[in-house]
Amino acid sequence: MSNNYSNHEQNELYLLVLLDDQLKLKITKNLLTSFSLESGKVYTDHNDDTWTGFYDWLRNKKTEIIGVRSFFFEHYSYMLNLIKPLQYLSINECNKSIEIYFQEEKNFDSEWSTDQHFGKNRIFSTESGDLALSFGIYPTLSVFEIESIKKQVAFSKIS
Repeated sequence: MSNNYSNHEQNELYLLVLLDDQLKLKITKNLLTSFSLESGKVYTDHNDDTWTGFYDWLRNKKTEIIGVRSFFFEHYSYMLNLIKPLQYLSINECNKSIEIYFQEEKNFDSEWSTDQHFGKNRIFSTESGDLALSFGIYPTLSVFEIESIKKQVAFSKIS
């Protein structure tokens, strides 16, 4: 994948987050309505909306992205009951949010982590109940921030 995110032909980028036992991330150039893994699992977007709530990029003191916090709208708060406990994920039922960490570091700088972005975030599921989320990352994030996401985790093959 090209690292030139400022190319004018490339209008938007999205981060797919698979909520699996091991964190899996993928950057895509398209806002997907479905996708499949090499294993044959098919994830389908069941949203009627183009967004499910607000989200903040969690940044450390060096302003690197170490995770994302998603606040679900009331009609998507059922998601909190569907998400299984995972080592890299924290659920806050009071404010209907989840925090997903891309690395072991979980100390984020609250001053740099209040984006309140919305739009282009989707909820995907498989027939067996596996979940995935997507978030718009470009033009929202800088090239430095996108690179900080990429270097945190080994990206899984999502086709």
